[in-house]
Amino acid sequence: SVTSVTVNGEVLATTDYRIITGKPDKIQFDTVGYNDLDNTALEMVYSAGYGATSADIPAPIIQAIVMCAGYIHAHSGGCDMGSAMAQSGASELLRPYAVMAGLVF
Repeated sequence: SVTSVTVNGEVLATTDYRIITGKPDKIQFDTVGYNDLDNTALEMVYSAGYGATSADIPAPIIQAIVMCAGYIHAHSGGCDMGSAMAQSGASELLRPYAVMAGLVF
């Protein structure tokens, strides 16, 4: 959830932008003023995640972490994270939670 949006050092009111929900969420501005003195900085403060405790994390994500850790342990750390994710099967459990943001691999 978006906590605040700052443009050129000025905190915007929530009426100055809209949040478009999706994976990931986006913000849309009606207008954003600009002049040569502006630093054109955009700062967003937001919170992300599943919650404050492990009980808030979906079971497939916890299972994927356990599978990946077990694979790394079984191979004495002799693998990289990418191969551990793929070879352990963890990547398949995590696929529904991936935020691709329009990217295709």
